[in-house]
Amino acid sequence: MSTLAVLKTKLRNYLKCDPSDKIWAESQKDEYLNNAYFHVQKDGNFNWAENQASPATLTLTGGTATVALPTGFIRLDLVQLATDNNQLFKTTKLDVMRRGTTGNSKPSEYYIYGGVIGFYPTPDTGYTANLLFRKRLTNMTSAVDCAFPEDFDDGIIKYAAYQIWSTTKNTQKAGQALQDYKMTLDTLKMGYQVQDSQDFNFAFQKFNRNRYNSARSLNF
Repeated sequence: MSTLAVLKTKLRNYLKCDPSDKIWAESQKDEYLNNAYFHVQKDGNFNWAENQASPATLTLTGGTATVALPTGFIRLDLVQLATDNNQLFKTTKLDVMRRGTTGNSKPSEYYIYGGVIGFYPTPDTGYTANLLFRKRLTNMTSAVDCAFPEDFDDGIIKYAAYQIWSTTKNTQKAGQALQDYKMTLDTLKMGYQVQDSQDFNFAFQKFNRNRYNSARSLNF
């Protein structure tokens, strides 16, 4: 994991200009690097291990339908009631409003709207809900390092360089930096997002009980 200072040094080396931050101030480079940091997360669909948040526990109150989402929330993977580990099904706030009030009881559905997660029906008493979700990483500062391994540095600095060159008339360098970024991102995906052989899909024929099943694609 690299510090923000190390990433700035690598960015200057990649740019091959502005070693003293006279063209682009150090604070601007910080902003470009953090924007690039977010783009690496987003372009990886937040499927990096570092974007997988620790399971969160939400306390539901009887008569209250909504609870604030965890800090840094990006995408929900699973929500279940802790009392019986039952998975709740996704609905929408619009659908809930169309159905109207049906009285309070044990929730069976959830929706996300405006920074909160809502439960339907509205809880009739206190419950605990467990959430698995993807989070946005905290921006880098002098006190907060990059959460990714050093292998990710190239992707971050190349996208930052693309943003910097895009502020100039040098479209050739901007285009080259973007192309370099895309190639680096593809390498990172193959190296860090395929963590299990079951992530590979392929077709095969399976022999079962003296007959062949038709070829099908399975997670294996």
